[in-house]
Amino acid sequence: MKICITGAGISGLTTARILAENSYSVDIFEKENQIGGNLLEHTIDGTLVHLHGPHIFHTNSEEIWKFVNRFTKFAPYFHHVRGFVMGKSVPIPFNFESIEILFGVEKAKFFREKLINLYGFGQNINIAKMLDAEDIDIKFLGKFIFQNIFKGYSEKQWGIPIEDINPTVLARVPVNLSYDSRYFTDKYQGIPENGYLNMLKNIANHKNINLMLNKNISKKDIYDKYDYIFLSSPIDEFFDFEHGELSYRSLKFKKISPELNLDRHENTITNNFPNEFDFTRITKYGLIKKQTNQPIYIAEYPEEFKLGKNHRYYPIVNELTSELNSRYQEQAKKMNIIPIGRLGRYQYLNMDQAVGSALSKVKEFLKKNLNKLIVN
Repeated sequence: MKICITGAGISGLTTARILAENSYSVDIFEKENQIGGNLLEHTIDGTLVHLHGPHIFHTNSEEIWKFVNRFTKFAPYFHHVRGFVMGKSVPIPFNFESIEILFGVEKAKFFREKLINLYGFGQNINIAKMLDAEDIDIKFLGKFIFQNIFKGYSEKQWGIPIEDINPTVLARVPVNLSYDSRYFTDKYQGIPENGYLNMLKNIANHKNINLMLNKNISKKDIYDKYDYIFLSSPIDEFFDFEHGELSYRSLKFKKISPELNLDRHENTITNNFPNEFDFTRITKYGLIKKQTNQPIYIAEYPEEFKLGKNHRYYPIVNELTSELNSRYQEQAKKMNIIPIGRLGRYQYLNMDQAVGSALSKVKEFLKKNLNKLIVN
């Protein structure tokens, strides 16, 4: 059986590795001159920088954590983010400390008691719950957080009014009903000590994996040559846009002076600017000691995706694009093409979700083809 994979990011390489370990020979086509996708890295002045924004691996899945730890040693790491609101720096996601900074100790105690009584201490709640609350004080706090944390940032990120943004996007950043200032609360969190590229190279290092770089492949190039295609490249581009082009938002990254980072909190790695400036956030790289010579600060400017000029980052999910994507997904299903990853599925996925989805898809494939499944 002849199998190929388009795209050598984390989804494509995870799929290739499990297939290879189950005795399948796999060809991988990657349009860039190196593997990695959005996990590309580069050393700037002695510091390892994530070229497409900060990437922290976090998951609650033991299976996913065990898989990635086969290929690299992870340095334990907790990501800390702060946002500037009304001239003050507060933890993001919004938590009890954020309330104290902006409302003072006494008023914060009032809000804290109401939130705990209504939702429970330590819960992570969707901002929509607060906006829909019957309690007028909780609703007031929800509106404040929405206006000052979510609205400006989201409108810059997506380039459209907040009311036109898919509600699932806003659900990605909860309100934490505790003093926990970690951006992620998953059981397993870390960054590869030797970088993501090293991890991905180790995943790709198997005798049954044939990796071909600088190969931008469409359906007409390979469809008749393979029994199955795992598609982690843009699904609309693979099908030559025959149903239309799917919409994305892109980003521009710019190195800035350390003085422009504005925040001096020791643990803060990323600072968000919901309501000021054209950029959305600044990240301080040098996330672990082994990867840093001196801190490097990178600002992110959201922009419109333009084919051939910048990168696809965030799928713009709305009624039109959902309909287009459904057509592509249905077409792929009829042709022994299995979409995987953010670009193949046209879906926002964290790294652990990309790995988990790839593992799930390849398991389904192996079960269908009556193979003994090997997932170490």
